[in-house]
Amino acid sequence: MSRLFSILWVCTFYYSCLPATSAIAQEPAEGQKYALLIGVDDYTHLNPLKFCGSDMRGLRDQLLRSGFAEDHIYTMHDRAEENRYRPNTFAFKQQLKVVLSLVEAEDTLFIAFSGHGLHLEGKSYLCPLDANPNYLESLISVESIFEQLAECPARQKLFLVDACRNEVDPPGRRSVSLSHNSRSLTQSLQHPPSGLVVLTSCDVGEYALEDENLDHGIFTHFLMEGLQGKADFNQDGLVKIFELFEFVNQQTKDYVARNFTEVQRPTLKGELNGNFIVATLEKTSPDPSPSRPSKPAEMRPSPSSTERPSIDPARETGRKELVELVNTLKQVESYLAQNEIERALIVCEKFRSQNIGEVRLLGQISAKLAEVQIPNDYYALGPDHAVQLLRAVGDRYYIQFYDRKTPQRGWIQQADLDPKRVVAKAIPKRSKALNATPFELLNIPSLAVIREPPYSRKPPREAYEQRKRAMLAIREIVPVVERYLKEENFEYALGTIEKFNGQQEVTAKLHLQATTQREVELKIGTKVVATLRPSQEVEITKISDDWLWVEALNPSADTDFNRTSQTLQGWAPRSEFYRLRVTTKYAN
Repeated sequence: MSRLFSILWVCTFYYSCLPATSAIAQEPAEGQKYALLIGVDDYTHLNPLKFCGSDMRGLRDQLLRSGFAEDHIYTMHDRAEENRYRPNTFAFKQQLKVVLSLVEAEDTLFIAFSGHGLHLEGKSYLCPLDANPNYLESLISVESIFEQLAECPARQKLFLVDACRNEVDPPGRRSVSLSHNSRSLTQSLQHPPSGLVVLTSCDVGEYALEDENLDHGIFTHFLMEGLQGKADFNQDGLVKIFELFEFVNQQTKDYVARNFTEVQRPTLKGELNGNFIVATLEKTSPDPSPSRPSKPAEMRPSPSSTERPSIDPARETGRKELVELVNTLKQVESYLAQNEIERALIVCEKFRSQNIGEVRLLGQISAKLAEVQIPNDYYALGPDHAVQLLRAVGDRYYIQFYDRKTPQRGWIQQADLDPKRVVAKAIPKRSKALNATPFELLNIPSLAVIREPPYSRKPPREAYEQRKRAMLAIREIVPVVERYLKEENFEYALGTIEKFNGQQEVTAKLHLQATTQREVELKIGTKVVATLRPSQEVEITKISDDWLWVEALNPSADTDFNRTSQTLQGWAPRSEFYRLRVTTKYAN
């Protein structure tokens, strides 16, 4: 996984280097300001969303108070009275062409999309109102939008994308391949064309969350607050793009971690022409009215409040610890991006002393043979051996490594480790990952959050009846799945299994399994992440065309650690497997 939070450091560094007395920073940008805002909730072929249209209508009202002329803002949403402003495929493309034709060289262009997004067949798409994943012509490719924006003469161009809100599934059937690919959309937005700035609501592999208490998506809520003036850190009456991103990133990240115990980190990518001024506060009313009727202020919970009624103190403490863990991981990753490993180790040691979790630095031996000096002896480690870095002194590292299951510590030369392969792993307090070996930690996400709901034992009679109901349900559903497998309709087979697992109690789960015909390479993107042995049993959890996402036990992992670290995962061709079958597993 690439360095988390690196974009925040780059943006903050760039912003801190801008001259405070710059003439550009003192005056608003010349030219006109144009905006195209698109929000889609009531999808025809995909799961509906809640607040995308509300977000765009609220953002429109805020842009009016931030220096945009009313006739220069084009808003498309489900409730629009005119068909040309309803965000179907044809209207989407037409309105984009219209707005781009109006923009001139000295103008500012702001385009925002809130809705579903997909990543199919190697390309990313935004989903208009009538989007159907089975017909690519009904989708709007990100590549085509980038091409049009690259040709746009506007001096400043901002593209806001909030398109990873939920599972992108057809109603009535869960399609894991679509859900997985929707989360890959953000990856394709990381490399916009020159002159375009892209602001996304979350990082790669994350979801952008909504909150009914805010009546908006969390990212858009804080975006509007920043435009109102809370992002004007230097109080010059202007909200610049770096100020806005710094405010939105920090507020969104903290709010989500505090209220949902999840991770959502907005990103900012692209190149700027001059100092991008997003809002001019002298045109902002001191007490803006809401975009639509809402609850009285005294009845609405404050989004910035750290205390919520009826919240469990232990849970609130856990949230605060998670926020601190994420912030420390961000700081360590920023040092690693600069090859400042010694400073990163100091931060890790300081955080460890707080006893609320750990951030560990892990590396792999790059030398053909690394000599480790241990007390009264030496130890030899081969290439790619995983180690944990503990201290850095001069040209040596003090490391911890494992001889089978026995931990050992000693000194090696810094030249024996490739600094570019050093990664950070954040581990919450009380997580099983605290007892993991360096090899195991290298195979789990950078933020090793392992949720373990408490187990409550049911009375024997109730457990017996529950198991009996599960067996009767399985007798009905298994023949359906087997028929789909016989017809080679594997996606429907997996969809049926997942629908059953989502409705049935935890006493029984169905699984789709297969066997490798030969050695099989598992890939994520173009990178080979693991190799399976011939005749190895695997579990299939996602299907995309002729590719399967498979999971298999890693025979080299310690068996006393959690299942996540023992599992090899990746994509492989369907032709490499045989004996696709449905199996049943009962809980104890």
